[in-house]
Amino acid sequence: MFKFGKASRRRMEGLHPRLVEFLEAAIKYTPIDFGIAWMGGFRTAEDQNELFKKVPKVTTKDGYKRKSKHQSGLAVDLMPYVNGKSTPSKENYLFLAGALFAIAQDMHINLRWGGNWDMDEELLVDQGFNDLPHFEIIL
Repeated sequence: MFKFGKASRRRMEGLHPRLVEFLEAAIKYTPIDFGIAWMGGFRTAEDQNELFKKVPKVTTKDGYKRKSKHQSGLAVDLMPYVNGKSTPSKENYLFLAGALFAIAQDMHINLRWGGNWDMDEELLVDQGFNDLPHFEIIL
């Protein structure tokens, strides 16, 4: 069983209570460790715009005209860990996503992932922008 560190707990501040409840359950039951990535929790418009300006592109939302789910506390960016080290590989994100979707189903939570924006059965290849760390709940 894994648990969140201080940085991840701090990064959960401002997240929707249902998302926090999900994350708290997921960290206990997922077979892969994970934490909340830097700037991966709640974001102000200014925070979002700072990320929008980054090169290479890490988001398509500018924080003002196009808002991110992070700004409403409904989204989080996660970082998988293996043996205590961050390991943001495609394979680890696919493994983490599978575990999180199983937990979300058990909790009756509608989960959306940045590796499958359109929520169909085709992962990664049928969309213009993959955001593998991104998970959001749909209320």
